[in-house]
Amino acid sequence: MPDPRPTTTAQDVLDHFARTPGTEREYRAWAGYRPGVTERVMAHDSRAVYGVSSSDVEKVTSDHPLGDIRSRNAYKFKGVADWRPGFAFTHLFHFALEQVGGVFSFQDFRTWAGEPDRRWMIWDPAHKKVREEQQRAGADWYEVRDAMSWRVGLFYYSFLRELYTVARLREAGLDMRVHPLADALFRADAWHGRVVFEMHVANTRYRSGGAGRKTSAQDILAPGRPDLRFVSLEMEKQRAFGRVHLPEEAQLQDCAERIRAATAS
Repeated sequence: MPDPRPTTTAQDVLDHFARTPGTEREYRAWAGYRPGVTERVMAHDSRAVYGVSSSDVEKVTSDHPLGDIRSRNAYKFKGVADWRPGFAFTHLFHFALEQVGGVFSFQDFRTWAGEPDRRWMIWDPAHKKVREEQQRAGADWYEVRDAMSWRVGLFYYSFLRELYTVARLREAGLDMRVHPLADALFRADAWHGRVVFEMHVANTRYRSGGAGRKTSAQDILAPGRPDLRFVSLEMEKQRAFGRVHLPEEAQLQDCAERIRAATAS
């Protein structure tokens, strides 16, 4: 029986978004940035993600990647707090989701990343950065390792939040599409036809939250594309520790209505 889920390829993303001189430059600059990354991302197909339901995400919110770590300890080591692997975190989480076949816990991600054929993507670079920062700061190895867990865990929480939101919008009847290339390169968390969607958590350090994003999808995609429409969802910074912060139902309903209105405009 054919798989009823849609498939979104990296080429679909380029056909949809890389249609202006500016977006073509963005793509070319990224494509020549790091060996191994471009090939892996361009080969990625998003399919399993469309089988994820909002309830699937809710079931894993009790899994706490931040453990007993506190922010005052996590941000002590600037080299770790600002660290980014060669792959964007969204690339890695999408790779894992497709290979696992659905939503995964943070511990499942650690197991996935530690497999011998994948260690080069994040496991080995993360351990190298921990050792470097430990030596630079003269700190306890476990303390620096915890800071790295915090760093990756925050992005994991952001990924779950985006999965949940896209799932709820799809459950509301909107054909939301996703791909890690669109997310990392063009800042489009999802799109519905010509309507581009992005979400973030309010952050006093950056214009956008959700892992500290500074540049918006509209900044990148709007020039030369009067056909595109942009809808965003901003959430207040969460105060509860140790759980993923999900948007409220009223926010999601409002967002769905704005996407429908933008589609019709």
